Amino acid sequence: MVKEQLAIIDDLSDLNHLYQRIAEVGQDVADKILEIYSLYQIASTLSGKMDMNSMLRVLENLFKNSFRIHKYAFILMHGNSQKPELLRAFGFSRKTLKAIESAYSRNLFAEILEAKKSYYIDDTVSKRDADAIDHGFDKLKGSLLFVPVLGEKDELLAVIHLYRDLPFGFSESEIQILERLGRQIGQVMQKILLYQHTKELSITDELTKIFNRRYFNQRFEREMQRAIRYNRPLCIIMADIDHFKSLNDTYGHFYGDEILKTVASILETNLRKADILARFGGEEFVIILPEIDKSHGYTVAEKLRQAIESHPFEKGSPQNDNRITISLGLAAYPQDALMGEELLEIADKALYLAKSKGRNRVATYHKKNGLSAYHASKYRLAAAGTRA
Repeated sequence: MVKEQLAIIDDLSDLNHLYQRIAEVGQDVADKILEIYSLYQIASTLSGKMDMNSMLRVLENLFKNSFRIHKYAFILMHGNSQKPELLRAFGFSRKTLKAIESAYSRNLFAEILEAKKSYYIDDTVSKRDADAIDHGFDKLKGSLLFVPVLGEKDELLAVIHLYRDLPFGFSESEIQILERLGRQIGQVMQKILLYQHTKELSITDELTKIFNRRYFNQRFEREMQRAIRYNRPLCIIMADIDHFKSLNDTYGHFYGDEILKTVASILETNLRKADILARFGGEEFVIILPEIDKSHGYTVAEKLRQAIESHPFEKGSPQNDNRITISLGLAAYPQDALMGEELLEIADKALYLAKSKGRNRVATYHKKNGLSAYHASKYRLAAAGTRA
């Protein structure tokens, strides 16, 4: 009888061991499935819009729903400077997020950044110290994992902060999965950043760093379609640097380039984020003002003219009393034209009119008589302070 009982106990022990093994294998399979699913989700961003926001949305959803993370932060590290920027987060308080960014700025995470390996705090309560307060984790009572996002050459691109509300919340196998995901995220990030950089180069003027004519053409068509569809106003401003050729002839092309860059910067500073500024060619710029009627468009153009006139340039044009000024032509939808091509042509004619009337002024154009009666009095007042 005793032998039979001992045999049963041995069988139960073997069965229990077998169950444990099955559970371990089942967990391994579950981990592998989760890793494959995560890799698929991350890689899928490359077949979508190819932008960082799309990838960050996928990651946030992945960590929140698949990994059951309670708090999360994605910190981008900018280039050689390694300047931190919080791109996405959930769960952490604003105070904690500010403390995290501050900790990076003060190099308190130097060990993590230099090692480029995951760093795990299995119990934020028992391992709390002075640094924990500096890091902004003094109120947390759980486990925290830092996962580096590495590029193909092991350069640090970002750091992911993952937190669970219970101590020892991350298993060793899970940490290994997250480390591998960090590498995959890094490769996807590099492809997205390269794509965005290439796209930016294709639509950006190399010298002035504002939009180029190619982008303007695309954007102008879209803005015109939107204005027509929703019956909204829109203005176009053509601007040209006065006597630019004499500047180049007198001071050389390098100074001419500096003038172009400075003028572009001043114009951009004095426009809304919704406005579109582009280099049209040579010393000529074009501006789209969505949702702006003709009256307000003139106000914007005059503001830009005054901003350039009042800027203390190092040297000005000898043909312009050693000043640097711009002339601007304004055209508005729907008053001046109903089609984009005609509207641009009218703005160009208005610019020519501003040049012919003495430069350093804003002009509009009417098909019937050329100069707009609406602004004629303002032109006469401005003319007193300008020279041809």
